[in-house]
Amino acid sequence: VKLYKYCIQSGKSTDMEGSGDGQPRNAETAQQAALKKELDPDQLGRILSDTTTRKVLLGVMAMYIALPSLTVEQNSTSFQAGLRMLLIAGSSSCLDPSNILCNQSLVTEDGWNMLLRGFIDIGKTQGANTPGYEVLWLSVPNYFNYGNIEDIEKIPTVDGKGTYWTSNIGCSGNIVSDNPQCNYRAQEMEIISYTPEECTNGQIAQCSLLKINARISVKEKIAMDALYSFYMIIFTTVPVSYTHLRAHETREDLVCRLLLEKK
Repeated sequence: VKLYKYCIQSGKSTDMEGSGDGQPRNAETAQQAALKKELDPDQLGRILSDTTTRKVLLGVMAMYIALPSLTVEQNSTSFQAGLRMLLIAGSSSCLDPSNILCNQSLVTEDGWNMLLRGFIDIGKTQGANTPGYEVLWLSVPNYFNYGNIEDIEKIPTVDGKGTYWTSNIGCSGNIVSDNPQCNYRAQEMEIISYTPEECTNGQIAQCSLLKINARISVKEKIAMDALYSFYMIIFTTVPVSYTHLRAHETREDLVCRLLLEKK
């Protein structure tokens, strides 16, 4: 409303100046002086700048609050649970009767292969906004070798006629940073380790160093995090830059232009 009054007032002043009657204008009344002060371009510009700044700040704050809740980040908890299942099932074929993990009635050969395939499927992408975690290396108790901890080189398909998963030989082992055969950088990989609770609390003697491992690729997660950071920069700098430019629009023509933009 103030912008509209200002533009109308400016138009009337222009008409009076161009009439050429040469008569001096009457003294402005107190109401006209107050209106002129209220419609001062500098003051209107400051009001518009403050209003725009508040809106942008509220929008940026709302974005920072909303965006993290919209992102899906998968942690290693599911892999930890999968490793525990493989430890219990793989050790069930061991020959040491003193080991409480030995229980030959837990799983069959087909059941063991099914558990292996299920562990590989944990890291597969579940949606467009969820990164995938490819399993590169798996070292667990092998059910087919009496529960001895060793690298699982491959996993058969359900029908047993093909290969469901093959270990990445170049990225196998506890340390792969110096292996040129591994096609992943060190920061693109992560090791998931698990030690059974029975070993940490002393329930099973001399197994505190028992640890089973899996190496997964976090390359997709790194790429999604970088893209997310890029979006955050764009969504933050563009509104702030726009606010900074609008804060300097304090002249008459720019104030009137804002009114025209609203129309």
